[in-house]
Amino acid sequence: MKRNRNTLLSFLQRLTSSPGILACILIVVGAALRVGSMFGPLTHDELSAICRLQYSNLSDVLTYGVKLGDTHPGGVQVLMWLWSQLFGTSAIAIRLPFVLMGIATLPLVYAIGRRWYGEWSALLPLAVMAVSQYTVYYSVLARPYCAGLFFVLCALYVLTLMVREDRFSLPRIALFAVFEACCAYTHYFCSLTALLMACGALFFVGRRHMLRYLAACIGAVLLFAPHLGITLYQLFEYKGVGGWLGAPTPVFALDFLQYLTHHSLPAALVAVAAYALLFRRASVRRHWKLMVAALAVGLLPMVIGYVYSVAVNPLLQFSGLVFAFPFFLLALAGGVSEKPWGWRTAAITAVYVLVKVTTLFFTRRHFVMLQKEWVQAAVELAHDARSRYGNDRVACLFGLSPDKVEYYDSSLHIMPPEVMSDAARLDSALAHCDAPYIATAGIMDPTIMHLVHQHYPSLLQVRPCVVAEACLFGRQVSDKTIDIDALATFNVERPMRTLDGEFQDILDTTLGCLVDNRFAYVETEVTFIRTDTSDKRLFLVNQLVRRGKSVDWRETHTPIRVSDSLYVYSLPIRIENAVKHHRHLRHTKLAIYLWNPDGAIGIQPISCHIRVIPTTPWPYSVLEEL
Repeated sequence: MKRNRNTLLSFLQRLTSSPGILACILIVVGAALRVGSMFGPLTHDELSAICRLQYSNLSDVLTYGVKLGDTHPGGVQVLMWLWSQLFGTSAIAIRLPFVLMGIATLPLVYAIGRRWYGEWSALLPLAVMAVSQYTVYYSVLARPYCAGLFFVLCALYVLTLMVREDRFSLPRIALFAVFEACCAYTHYFCSLTALLMACGALFFVGRRHMLRYLAACIGAVLLFAPHLGITLYQLFEYKGVGGWLGAPTPVFALDFLQYLTHHSLPAALVAVAAYALLFRRASVRRHWKLMVAALAVGLLPMVIGYVYSVAVNPLLQFSGLVFAFPFFLLALAGGVSEKPWGWRTAAITAVYVLVKVTTLFFTRRHFVMLQKEWVQAAVELAHDARSRYGNDRVACLFGLSPDKVEYYDSSLHIMPPEVMSDAARLDSALAHCDAPYIATAGIMDPTIMHLVHQHYPSLLQVRPCVVAEACLFGRQVSDKTIDIDALATFNVERPMRTLDGEFQDILDTTLGCLVDNRFAYVETEVTFIRTDTSDKRLFLVNQLVRRGKSVDWRETHTPIRVSDSLYVYSLPIRIENAVKHHRHLRHTKLAIYLWNPDGAIGIQPISCHIRVIPTTPWPYSVLEEL
């Protein structure tokens, strides 16, 4: 017994005195999280990339799959096309190379940190990258993120070897040029990070090696030159993402920090406390130049992306900052004590990792979220409904192109997505649809869902998913209809006068008076008399206003006719689409009013009924608080 005890104590002593062993444990933990995350359904972005692999030759892939079909460089798309020719396009097959690159980033960042500061300091960026949802999630997707992160770290590692060892040999120069070019071929934010890194290195490269270093940089540009035609077309044609992506708010950086700490106050406090315990001013004095350079490379992509997104066209997302994230961590690592603290460093690292893994599982519910991708869930729901009710009795209305559905099932009857572009067109399509059941998914616009519910009033199934719920509706109410209990229902008691101007207010209140949770759906129903038989327009408007600025505006001019002169307007609004934090509820006003731009006469509102229905937090669960 004593011998076993001595053996255990000896092992623990070696463990806590060797940063290399701690690093290996962190790498194994990070690899396990990444491998465990790769078995979920494919995301919409991944399906979009797979659908652009259908071309028979590389020229068509670059022309139609990249230049005309994407806003990213063609490197990853070409890699996926070549890989799929050998191993197919199953979820595991298509994700495997990205997962391997994601795992490889862990020893890379540790090796870089060790050469910059020392073995103990290098544990900081390794620990954060190993267990943060940010890096775990984007190390799994078959998209450019972990590939770009891998190439950035490869370029940085080669650059570190050249500068630290003062050896700019031809193989190293060639490798640096290749990895820099790979960054440019992967993602435009990745190329921006690589460019900033190359510029920052000018302050550390000695004069006698400057020509060789500049030659390596010129070589990287020449390697990327064949892609410049596609790049220029994308930059001038698309200019950014826009459309579905809104401009970042002033609290974008705060939201990003909350995401990095898993939206958990305990995780944030543990991270701050751990860094405070390991921080030493003497380390900062020794490494301040490296820290400043790394911090600049880590933060400038966010600053540049923010300014461009606000001034020109939105493109800034958390995913685009993953390439610069290691530089931010390396900047922090420069302030960590280089002295071997032994068991204290091991204990601090263990507590941090335990808290982050716990919040990953339970606060972020990471592995539950991965199983809630909506496309596969929608196809499974539609397939089950067809098996139960018959193939021709179930229609599908999905918020995506049919080719993505065909990846799973080519036999589904999908309504063309174009019908959702206009409320009147969708209303007509639903009215003339012969199928007594309809499956919906990927639809975040509450107006569309409200129209579906008017024609198919019986909700039979609902599956909460990332992006939006997958639902099955029926025309006939039955004993299987799901009744969703309203959070609140009330009538507006104020007297309503005849509309005699352009606007008439119906309700003006803060959301905090209606709900205490942003995951809610507010449905407004206004009954009014209209004696004017002309085609002059009349709108019911729901508007959300925060601090004097409109954050959501919805209108409808298609009322339900009850009798000759009696009409009902119905308009929903989904709060979490516009309100991203519960604390904003008390600062956000809901204004409901009639808008009469054409001067219709004989308009008399009679009543207003408001119903508040709960929704789920899963649509925004990838990035936002659950």
